[in-house]
Amino acid sequence: MLLGFRLLAVVGAMALGVASSAQAKPPTTDAERDVAMESLTWRDGQTLNLPLSGGVLKAPSGYRQLLGKDAATVYEVTNGIDAPVGTEAMIYNGKDGTIVYYQKLGSGYIKIDDWPSIDPDAMLAEIKENTERNNATRKQRGIGAIHVVGWLQPPRLDLGNHSVLWTLDAVEEDGSSLVNSVALVLGRDGYERLVWIGSKDQFSGML
Repeated sequence: MLLGFRLLAVVGAMALGVASSAQAKPPTTDAERDVAMESLTWRDGQTLNLPLSGGVLKAPSGYRQLLGKDAATVYEVTNGIDAPVGTEAMIYNGKDGTIVYYQKLGSGYIKIDDWPSIDPDAMLAEIKENTERNNATRKQRGIGAIHVVGWLQPPRLDLGNHSVLWTLDAVEEDGSSLVNSVALVLGRDGYERLVWIGSKDQFSGML
């Protein structure tokens, strides 16, 4: 169901927090992963209160939702690596298989003017390095590697929406296309990180 999707590790360059394991013993086989997924509290098309940011998450019919530890567990089951600190929700589109993760980060009011300048080349190099390093853990847990190709959309500031946006192009071990489109939404109490995950064709269809 969800096992074809992975989330690229984004660590260091953007200082987005260290990992925190939700699974005491991560599954290493498809059978164990299926059991872990079935044990979660899935919600369907509901209006939910996010546990960390206090925001509201609305989803139409056909979208499945997870909150808190359950969202972190899905991240770990499908990625083979620890979920980032602050993972507070996940939405799964049952029609096309795309996923969105929600992560609460930081505290206090963050102005767009406070955001540091971003070096796209250095950021991409660090993402590639961390992704390749995480591939060793994925292999140990029976999950294929991910390789970052480059930017589909380099990092940019969206002043109107007080956000930072970027999109990464990657491939899975079997050659399947993988896209991560990230939005950091700055607010009065830290910021929210949203990561959309799908294929390149699906991403192109949204443009």
